Amino acid sequence: MIQSLLYDVHILLTCRPKDFTISSHELLTRIPKMRMTVAIRILTIVLLACLVYCGTGLACGRAGEFRPTNVSYLGFLLGEVSTLDEAEVIIGRIVPTPTHIPEGYELQRIAAYGFRSSDVGVLLLYSDGEIDLNSRRWAREWEDEFKRQGGPRLALEIKEVCDMPDASQYAESSASDGLREVEVVDVGAVEGILFDRLVFAPSGDVPPSYETDDVWQLVWWHSMLEFGLRAPKSVSKQELIAIASSIPSSSTDIQEMSLEEAESLLGIDIPDLDLPPAYEVQRVCMAGTRSAYLLISDEAIGVPGVPQEVDTLAELCGLIAMRGAEPMVKMVLTADAEVTTTAYPALDLFELVSRARQGEVSQFDGRKAIVWEAEDRFELEWFTADAHFWLQAHEWPTLEDLGRIVASAS
Repeated sequence: MIQSLLYDVHILLTCRPKDFTISSHELLTRIPKMRMTVAIRILTIVLLACLVYCGTGLACGRAGEFRPTNVSYLGFLLGEVSTLDEAEVIIGRIVPTPTHIPEGYELQRIAAYGFRSSDVGVLLLYSDGEIDLNSRRWAREWEDEFKRQGGPRLALEIKEVCDMPDASQYAESSASDGLREVEVVDVGAVEGILFDRLVFAPSGDVPPSYETDDVWQLVWWHSMLEFGLRAPKSVSKQELIAIASSIPSSSTDIQEMSLEEAESLLGIDIPDLDLPPAYEVQRVCMAGTRSAYLLISDEAIGVPGVPQEVDTLAELCGLIAMRGAEPMVKMVLTADAEVTTTAYPALDLFELVSRARQGEVSQFDGRKAIVWEAEDRFELEWFTADAHFWLQAHEWPTLEDLGRIVASAS
């Protein structure tokens, strides 16, 4: 079709009466018809291009709708959302934001990234004017984005982690390549790492593919979240640290307790679960006052005869990840009371999360849940008026078994 279109355009642009072996009357009647054919073909191609662009870019979509995209913006595969509420539903927790930002700056654009059942995060872009997102390929182009008209002025990345690195050790390791200066700084009640330049070195390339002295990067951890704040050097170091320090933190200390005590702290009731034969809730761990982790197995969890105390979420993640001869966690049911259908009445939580993280919405005895299936595990997520549940199961139970759990816990 395109070849035919180009040929017709060429004829229309170059035709002269002497080029044709037809009469002048035929020539005059053919050219309008040819022009009409070309116009129809051009219109068809334009419409197809618009459909493709709207389906893959950030330019289309109704307000309040998650807009997944194949565009890589500064290293992130983005899906833009309209509100913090939507971002919170996608990552499954309230998004902490700075209470101090430079005068005139506002949160202008919000995007989620990751598009999987785990390892998701949000990217918050701030500016003192409207931000126009350009398609960029590598993180090295933050320098260009901060400088260009319509680009962001601050970029805050937030993602959940299962480990809270020691800032001093992390800084020492980061500085060992000699590519940039690293400073440990106080960020509120925790320590962070300030990089005086951005270095882009894929696969550990030396010399790096790209480096710039014009951009700050500050990284820190609290509340089982990793924060990354980038800004141009026109923002002072003191101002950058003040912005980071104004982001509120929450407790992530782990306490083991009974299911009844966890329910009391959460303010919700978890019904008796319809578990497979011999499976029981073996241990219950509470993270602050936000989330309860129910560790489920058909045998006691931990090394026999060895106390397995859990005081931090990192230790809990280590316990959950145990493999080998030790009795292990077979399923984990996480329950929290932050992201619920009551808290976000204007959003279809199942639709938003399934589209954002590429899950499939299934029905179990009339109860909806979002399902992800991997080679060795199932993950299911669902929402009620009072709670948000996330069930991870390794190898043993079938999806039918898990569906009974969903129905019993809803």
